[in-house]
Amino acid sequence: MGVFSDGRDCASNPLFLAIVTKRFLLFSPALAAWVLSLVLLTLPGSKLPHLEWIGKYQVDKAIHFTMFFGLVVLYYYPLHHRPNALRLYRLIAMTMFTYGILMEIVQKYWIPLRSFEWLDIVADGLGCLVAYAVLRRFVEKHAQTHAHSRANQGKTNHNIFDKI
Repeated sequence: MGVFSDGRDCASNPLFLAIVTKRFLLFSPALAAWVLSLVLLTLPGSKLPHLEWIGKYQVDKAIHFTMFFGLVVLYYYPLHHRPNALRLYRLIAMTMFTYGILMEIVQKYWIPLRSFEWLDIVADGLGCLVAYAVLRRFVEKHAQTHAHSRANQGKTNHNIFDKI
């Protein structure tokens, strides 16, 4: 793994192991969702359910939107405390969108009975974009609330109109 400056192995340090374990646990829902998406996006076409209404109503586009929305949102909790969280969310949204494009290319060339669909890419991108917009709004509102509460901590005179 790594070595501390005094020559000790990082893996033998209980604090280091606790931090690594905690980070892994924080990211595990996002990682599990990514693995699930990888499995679903690489299933051969013969393994997918063939229901008429799925193709007729483009339900697979809603599935793509939801999957990529979820992939971006699941990174909120492990990263929300970082001062550059919005930049990280933007990077994650762009990375997931790139992942969606690459998976369409993989489906076209290497997955039997699967094809490249521009509308899947649009649905993936919209899912990422909407997730980023929701997270951005949430983070900005959360930051305003905390800034307002910090500014009022020293005041003993509480005005009821401040809370409206």
